[in-house]
Amino acid sequence: MNSFKHITLPTRHDEAWKYTDLRALNALTFSAGASHDSIAHLLAQNVINTHDRLVFINGVLSLEHSQLVTVGLTHDVLAQSHALTTLSPTAQVGVLLSDETQLTVSFIHTDGSFSYPQLSITVSENAQCTLHQETLGVGTYFSQPELTLILKQNSSLKHTHLYTGSETAFHHVPIHVTQAKASQYDYLSNLSGSALSRQALTVELQGEKAHCSLKGLYQANQQQQVDTQTLVQHQASNTSSDEYFKGIIDEQARGIFNGKIFVPKQVGQINADMTNKNLLLSAQAEMNTKPQLEIYADDVQCSHGATVGELDHEALFYLQSRGIPKETALTLLRQAFIDDILKDFALLQGTQAKEAIA
Repeated sequence: MNSFKHITLPTRHDEAWKYTDLRALNALTFSAGASHDSIAHLLAQNVINTHDRLVFINGVLSLEHSQLVTVGLTHDVLAQSHALTTLSPTAQVGVLLSDETQLTVSFIHTDGSFSYPQLSITVSENAQCTLHQETLGVGTYFSQPELTLILKQNSSLKHTHLYTGSETAFHHVPIHVTQAKASQYDYLSNLSGSALSRQALTVELQGEKAHCSLKGLYQANQQQQVDTQTLVQHQASNTSSDEYFKGIIDEQARGIFNGKIFVPKQVGQINADMTNKNLLLSAQAEMNTKPQLEIYADDVQCSHGATVGELDHEALFYLQSRGIPKETALTLLRQAFIDDILKDFALLQGTQAKEAIA
């Protein structure tokens, strides 16, 4: 674990990490041990239950705690070539989804752990599948589960990502999606409650009539950082995408949104939209938002926009004038701001997931 100290971390001189401060990672120490009691406690907290479930404990696939009914599974130990993989025993896991499979993937972390699992999921042709991803943890840890999602022709995948980890944890999730002709990818996320929460999505629309929808909510308080990076590449004609992310930043926390829509030459009939809305609840809160369009073609309809604002003080005054206590009124206004995202979670994951987010 001491080898982590010799790894060169990204700095704020790197464009993708310009507003994200990783210096706190240098002070961390990691261990390989894990308490059976803490693992059992975390497993009992899982929000989503499906017939098929994969459980990773500190980066290692646990077949003991997993349940496989309809999915096909292959896994091989990774070659120790990447600097990060030398810090923990990590496996590369491959999953094949077909028909209408619903799969839950749980990443469990204990205090002092460092994990870098890699998971590849292929959705078969004409399949309509659902992936529920959840992260649970206690104490201070670093987790970087890397997901590769491959959608075959005419397939669809609904992917929800719910983070309910520790407030002192560091959580980074790279997700790489490739989509074939007429495939549909829907992503819905909630990031909150840790020292650093970062999601980095790259979507390649490689076949005509492919569509992706990226939607999410992020919340931060105290001195936390929450970071969303998206890159949607329209590599084929007649493809479409939409992005819609909302954030609530309080106290001395920092939020980051950096999204890009890329359209190369020689493609056409592209429709893409990106929207980012943010709510600041204190004078010390900080939000850095950078929606971008990089377009080299003519036959496109692309738009992007971002807003950063405060709570509606008139609405707050109105609620208080009707006898509602200030803290209750603030909660109501916060929930009104994110209600459309919460409703989507309730539809996909049930009311229990909605309550966990709210």
